[in-house]
Amino acid sequence: MVKDFSRKNKTGRSDLDDCWEAVKSHNIASWSVSTLLFEMAVKIFKSPEVGKSLSGQKLSEFLQRLKLAVSTQSVMALNTGESFEKKIMQVNGLKEIFDWLTDNVSMASEIPQARLKGAAHGVLASGEYDKQSYFEKVGKEQTNTLNTPLNDTISLIIREKQGPVRNALGPKADSLIPLLDWEVKWNPLWELSPKDQIEIDLKRSQRDQIDIETGMITAEEARKLNPRYSNLEPLIAGSKF
Repeated sequence: MVKDFSRKNKTGRSDLDDCWEAVKSHNIASWSVSTLLFEMAVKIFKSPEVGKSLSGQKLSEFLQRLKLAVSTQSVMALNTGESFEKKIMQVNGLKEIFDWLTDNVSMASEIPQARLKGAAHGVLASGEYDKQSYFEKVGKEQTNTLNTPLNDTISLIIREKQGPVRNALGPKADSLIPLLDWEVKWNPLWELSPKDQIEIDLKRSQRDQIDIETGMITAEEARKLNPRYSNLEPLIAGSKF
């Protein structure tokens, strides 16, 4: 996606420019926390032999074997005067840091946190106005920004001299291609949750019932206005509902 794109000058600004610094900060924080996790538990081994028979290269090799034994077997034998313990470091505030970083990415990219964190998309419950606003924004981008280049691309594919469309049309391709028409239709980005949809349908039905009973419209007119009944057979004359 490119913001402020000029088709004439072929210039614009990538969406990544707005959120790159925020994404980079989040990446650095993730790397820092991953590094910190290795240091949150420190193993301490005490022995009179440290500095005597265990020193230099021998001490380094011994610690490597000790680390492997603790990690794989979790059992060890200690001599008199030796001890082994773990020191656990408590780190506070990590959640708050990542919440702030996610907020920063969300604001820079104009994508709701629920979407960034992988919440299932497509179904909206009442009150999720931020997600609905985001999907509406994407829909406008599709219509106002992407439709034109897509239509241009489709037009080029259709008119390609050795393209699949011309080959499929055969000898009459030159006369048929100018008659071809198409329309770009985007998949729906979201829909209401079943509960909210039922509540809306109920309120619409109650409204239609009141309009019919007060003589504002007929049952057949109410049916035509409701897309759910557009494919049904016409009502029998004299029917109220």
